[in-house]
Amino acid sequence: MKRSVLLILLLTLAGLARAQTIGPATMNVTGDATTIGTDSHEWSVGEMTLVNSFVSSNLVVTQGLLQPAPFATGIDRVNATSEQLLVYPNPARDVLMLQPQFQNGGLLQYAIADASGKSILNGNFTLRAGNEKQELDLRSLAAGHYLLQVSFQAPANNTDFRSSFKIEKLH
Repeated sequence: MKRSVLLILLLTLAGLARAQTIGPATMNVTGDATTIGTDSHEWSVGEMTLVNSFVSSNLVVTQGLLQPAPFATGIDRVNATSEQLLVYPNPARDVLMLQPQFQNGGLLQYAIADASGKSILNGNFTLRAGNEKQELDLRSLAAGHYLLQVSFQAPANNTDFRSSFKIEKLH
């Protein structure tokens, strides 16, 4: 560890290493960053809560883990109402029903994540009329709490629906 710090210090003094001059920053491989007003916010999917960090005047290196795809839980643009999709029964044992109430056909996509944010199940359905009932088989899931994210796109009438549901799976 001392050799690494010494090497970074020597490279920096020799002018061979360049770093941002704004101030310390954390670089996450999976995640995102945004600025709201004057506040800068950074996050990553699957980052550990207790980490060992290397901190210098303009860089912070922390431990973490990678996931193949981030499971976004942000708020997206929605121009449809939540009454346009019923999800039942909740809690569920074997099957979860999705009953859309859209005016036109389109693509209904879903993703189920566990409590840590890891994507467990995902898929899509092509709806011809926009109101065909769909079944999600939950038998492969252990009992617990999950997050269901659903999106529906119908380019014909510019519908973009996104919603999240807390699902409880029973034994």
